[in-house]
Amino acid sequence: MNTPDSSDIHHSNISEDLLPKLHSQTRGVLDGVEALLANGIEDANDRTIVSAAMAFIEHPTEHLPDIILHTGNIGMVLVGYDMQGADIPPEIDAMNAYLLTLQCINRIKFIEGWHDKSTTSSPDTQQIPRQTIDLTMEFALSEAAVLSRQYKDNTLNDALNELKDRIA
Repeated sequence: MNTPDSSDIHHSNISEDLLPKLHSQTRGVLDGVEALLANGIEDANDRTIVSAAMAFIEHPTEHLPDIILHTGNIGMVLVGYDMQGADIPPEIDAMNAYLLTLQCINRIKFIEGWHDKSTTSSPDTQQIPRQTIDLTMEFALSEAAVLSRQYKDNTLNDALNELKDRIA
């Protein structure tokens, strides 16, 4: 059985290719939100949520529950604007897209890690059921569909299709 060496695995990781593109957007998202906080968010709860998400983006973790928490909270801020019939600030919309992208990349990285270990017959892969990987893929596909539909960006859809082919 041919197993990829570690340099092949590193170069083939989709998540490692996606992260620099996301990181290149970080400063723009943060600058926009900072300006909005200075001038345009009156609701104290929204200010707190947006400030917390901003702090997270400045110092993110790879801990999926942290990412999900901030993504969900920013989504609720967006819903609040929508329910009031107010225009959604593009800065918060950009923050939502950023966090959703980070969440999807995190899932891709998890799947790739599982796949990399499974190709080397690591006992660690047997502790993660294939069902978990399939469910993680479904969540990632759902997130990518939202990004594609709302933000007209098919990058993650394309990446997930490539990943599906690899792990099939």
